[in-house]
Amino acid sequence: MRLQSFFHGMKDPVDNETDLVGSCALLSDFCPSFMNHDGDAYVLQNYVLPSITLTNERQVSAQYYLKTQKDGTESVEPILGEAFKEALRITREQFSFAATPPEGECSWLKFSQPWPGNCVQSIQTSSLYLRHLSPDSNFKGKRRIGIGLKPGSTKVLDRKTGRLVECNEESCPHAVYHEDIGKWVNSPITHSFPLFGAVSRYAGNLEKNVTTQFLNFITNKQNSLDYTIPIANTTVNRSNVTYPMRGIFPFRYSHFNLSIWLSKGYDEESAKEYLHFMNKSLTSKHQSPLEGLTSYSCGQKAVSEKIYNFLYSSQSMTELQIEYNVEQLTADLQSLMTTKMNQCTIALELLDIKVSPKEIYIALSNRNAKL
Repeated sequence: MRLQSFFHGMKDPVDNETDLVGSCALLSDFCPSFMNHDGDAYVLQNYVLPSITLTNERQVSAQYYLKTQKDGTESVEPILGEAFKEALRITREQFSFAATPPEGECSWLKFSQPWPGNCVQSIQTSSLYLRHLSPDSNFKGKRRIGIGLKPGSTKVLDRKTGRLVECNEESCPHAVYHEDIGKWVNSPITHSFPLFGAVSRYAGNLEKNVTTQFLNFITNKQNSLDYTIPIANTTVNRSNVTYPMRGIFPFRYSHFNLSIWLSKGYDEESAKEYLHFMNKSLTSKHQSPLEGLTSYSCGQKAVSEKIYNFLYSSQSMTELQIEYNVEQLTADLQSLMTTKMNQCTIALELLDIKVSPKEIYIALSNRNAKL
């Protein structure tokens, strides 16, 4: 945040004309139509909150925790309190340094350019970075765009007390010490769009064989190389809009072969940097679990909208109004998140399973429980 605050509003030192913007991390939150977000809190829930609430690889969720009641039963409780309020504070600061897209520029084409040259920092999926490695990139030779692991937090949640504590070797075993600020920083890796496949155990042998062949086809070495490392400058057309191909995340050892990237037209220095950080993120033990099965399909949209509405409206509030509305927001979310977790049922139709997010969460938390 210090970097964003320092450069926000300054003139670009290269051309001395462009006004710099502290953050482009929230472009999707200003574009309700993007990916059908409809006004959500994507950055808070997927990047900020996990940095505060996830400190080791055994924790299942950034938004919930498992609580053992006096009678021995287990309940799943939402993480609110100090950790949630700190995540709100950090994200509100992002809004104050945020870039807002011009009217009518919330299309996939416009959003696919998250670094228009004046953003100090952006938090996006790493595959978007590929669009700026091609020879005809606006930033060719200038090395004005870099990539790194996502930012983290110097304060983390103590799940036993519900209080925030300073991040150190004991409270954050996977944290990294940053000498420039003299602090430990907790930053679990967030991966999105995982690839997986399944077929019902009740399917016939033909269906099982065809499914297996299809999964082998799309994940084999040659085919996966084609869509993981698209030829530089490749474009695709969607809904009559042309935008650069971005590829998907590398997931095979062969995808990290630098010579293949160079043969497809990518800049060597930038490709090396991209593959270095992708390798670090994929091999990290400190991962931020996906919230999909435990929450997203069961009321997560309503939760996101409440958080987003607060973040957006709080820009015009006084500190006293913010304090009051934060308390009201957490009370509303406590009821909403608890109810949805306990009552909603997910139908995993391919596997012919009906299960609640609460059951999934408890099973994942216990590691030895069976659905």
